[in-house]
Amino acid sequence: MDINCIIQSTENLCISDDDVKNTANYLLGDEFEKSWDTNKLSLPPKASPLFCYKRRYARTVHSPQMSYKRELENRLSVRATLKLKSGKTLDYLPGDSISILPENNAQTVAWLLQRLTLDSLHDADTLFTHEVIATKHRSLPEWSHFTSPLSLRYLLTYCCELYIPVTRRILRLLADYCFDDNVSPVSAERQRNRLLEFSSAEGKKMFEKYIQIPDLNLLDILSIFSCCRPSFIRLLEILPTLQPRSYTLINPVDKQLSCEQELSFIFTRVDFKYPESDKHVGLIDRYPSRRHGTCTGWLEKIWFGVNQPDDYQKSNATSRSLVEANEQLRMSRAEIETLSTEISRIRDALSRSETEKANVQRENNTQRLDNDQLRAQLDDFEVELEQIKEQLEDERENNRNINEILTITRQKEQKALSEAQERTTEVIALRDRIASAEERAEMAQREVEKVRERLAETEREANRLSRSLSAERFEKERALSELRLSSLPAGYRPSGYSSLGATYYPGTSVSRDRTAYQERDDY
Repeated sequence: MDINCIIQSTENLCISDDDVKNTANYLLGDEFEKSWDTNKLSLPPKASPLFCYKRRYARTVHSPQMSYKRELENRLSVRATLKLKSGKTLDYLPGDSISILPENNAQTVAWLLQRLTLDSLHDADTLFTHEVIATKHRSLPEWSHFTSPLSLRYLLTYCCELYIPVTRRILRLLADYCFDDNVSPVSAERQRNRLLEFSSAEGKKMFEKYIQIPDLNLLDILSIFSCCRPSFIRLLEILPTLQPRSYTLINPVDKQLSCEQELSFIFTRVDFKYPESDKHVGLIDRYPSRRHGTCTGWLEKIWFGVNQPDDYQKSNATSRSLVEANEQLRMSRAEIETLSTEISRIRDALSRSETEKANVQRENNTQRLDNDQLRAQLDDFEVELEQIKEQLEDERENNRNINEILTITRQKEQKALSEAQERTTEVIALRDRIASAEERAEMAQREVEKVRERLAETEREANRLSRSLSAERFEKERALSELRLSSLPAGYRPSGYSSLGATYYPGTSVSRDRTAYQERDDY
């Protein structure tokens, strides 16, 4: 059975900029532009406390014990066998699944406990009971149904899921627990403001870009915002219940049950890769790195510690101690580099302060000399001031005379202005008259043009009438001539030409044709 290892890529959790060497500077710096006022943010409503607690004085907490038998098939896939107690049986078929409730890594829990405010608890192993205050529109986690006293370490180890995604409501809650620790290079006020910006409606795009898309979880935020130390009871409100993981049974059913029943399943270790390059400083150096999945890493740890031969266990213990030593060495080197950087920064600050101190001393000496010179100049200024006062008296007298002259001049100007206004009024009246006269002239001109047009039309009408009269006269004469000709006998009717054949006779049709041509020319 070929089972591939599930690898979750966390490249987005790393900073690829060579100039940015600190994850806190990534979110707490000013690399992105803001268009809102920090004092006028639209924040989500502030969540009221869900639980209160009472401390108990018992000091022992027992966790359930489980025994497993495991066989390693290859490096990434493990076949685990769960042996039931004698007399216990389970009816199942191959392909059914069982659920295993894991526990969180002890190193991660210890780191988280250091980042919390324990309030009245002496330590993380102090027992306490909780009481629900208000549940309006809010659901209770499953661990809250326990009535027996519990310790905070037990809850974080066995009951609560630690690697949870961050929401804007969670950031709003964390913003109220930022306190100065005199260690973080970034002030608590700035970290609080940045958390409020991410949780506000105005910073929604920044929240998606810098927190949601890189898939930062709660431990990432607590690591970056080092001044944030929330109360443990408020943190328990937002942590969901640690859910059991389901695995498919692969062994056949032993129907005879001659021995203790065994349940076999295969799990694949979930690995999380973090970059080791110096140019990419990620969250691995900030808190116990999450190398493996919660359940698969826990199962592998049990497998390495229980079901191997003594020599192999010793070699594994040696290798694990070597790996842990290398990890601690690497973390120590990182801390040394951080401290060296901090020391060099402090040295630079001291040298700058000494230089500034010398500059201030030189400025003070120069200031003393300047003060002496100013005192001497002040005495000279006092003498000059007396002279200036006398000059001011003379100038005041001159000003009074000038004011009187100005008053007289203003009166004259007012008279001139009144006269000018009267003349202006007269000019305006004359302009109005001229404008009205011009309008009347234009109207007369238009009327003359209309009369001329009517005259031209009348002349054309007269010409037309004269032509029509001449045409009627012609028709009348022709009709008379035809009547005369018709009254004569046929032998005496002239033909229009003489007997010689070339003499023109005036009473013939030639004259009619000529009259027709004349009428055509008249038109």
